[in-house]
Amino acid sequence: MPNMKQFQPGQKLIVISVIGGFVIGLGAGYALWKYPEYLLLETAPRIESPAAPVEPLVADNAPEVQPSQFESLVIRANEATGSGNYAAAIDLLMLADVSAVSAKEMEEVVYLLDKAVNLRVSQLRQAQRVAEIDTLYESVTLAMPERAKFYLQLAEHRMDMDNDQGALPVLAQIENHHQWGGRARELIAMITTPELGMPLANVPLSRSGNQFVVTASLDGQREVRLLIDTGASVTIVTPAILESLGYVLGSQTGKFATANGEVDAPLVGIQSLTVGEQVVSPITVGAISLSRRTASFDGLLGMNFLQKFEFSLDQQRSVLELHFRRDGGDVQ
Repeated sequence: MPNMKQFQPGQKLIVISVIGGFVIGLGAGYALWKYPEYLLLETAPRIESPAAPVEPLVADNAPEVQPSQFESLVIRANEATGSGNYAAAIDLLMLADVSAVSAKEMEEVVYLLDKAVNLRVSQLRQAQRVAEIDTLYESVTLAMPERAKFYLQLAEHRMDMDNDQGALPVLAQIENHHQWGGRARELIAMITTPELGMPLANVPLSRSGNQFVVTASLDGQREVRLLIDTGASVTIVTPAILESLGYVLGSQTGKFATANGEVDAPLVGIQSLTVGEQVVSPITVGAISLSRRTASFDGLLGMNFLQKFEFSLDQQRSVLELHFRRDGGDVQ
């Protein structure tokens, strides 16, 4: 170490400062090497530990929200439909319909029930259990009489099965319905009014001059030949034939236009008049004797028989065609 006496006062100060700085630096370096954690404690960034999740506060005795009876039935019905048990789904939905309160709930039932019924019908058809389809539709209409669509489906099914008479009373219940009544009336017309192109009878005719004569039956006992006369309002039969059937020509009379002018003649109510197996029963006939000139026939077939039908004369084939009346004529 240098001898301080040999330095001037100013030089002594410099030497002391250098030696002091060296000692301080040496001490700091030693401390950094020996205890680094103390020197970095304040300057190193602090690492925060992640906060634990905050759980919501729940009251210990809070009640669980339970589904309503309607919701429960719908849930079970959807489960049944999903598993292919459409019959069970239909039963559940009919119960849900009773529990439905709002218009939205009612619409939901209709939608789900329509879906389940269609799936069940397809299932029964594939299994060739067609008779059960009728039972299915009938059970739905009985349980839900306000659902007119199912009445229509029941009637259409019965018509497909050639059971028109079974379809008629079903259609009659909804023929005035605001939505399905129009279709119901169409089906009723299809059942009760066959097409004109399908005649009830083709009755052979014979000629008498320029006119046609048809063979008919009185009361199913006496065969007669009647001249077709669309100008005659009432059918005419000779008195002798009527008396042979046991009829008494009484005091009841009517006016008839004949070749000899207007005459009064007895009126007789007979049991039936049959032409081509088509029967009108009962029917009134006039008892009028015919001239010798008309002896080839026994009377006139008038409009009180013909008006019960829609009819046409096919002159080329010499056939009288009888059809159902479109306006529902009362044919026996």
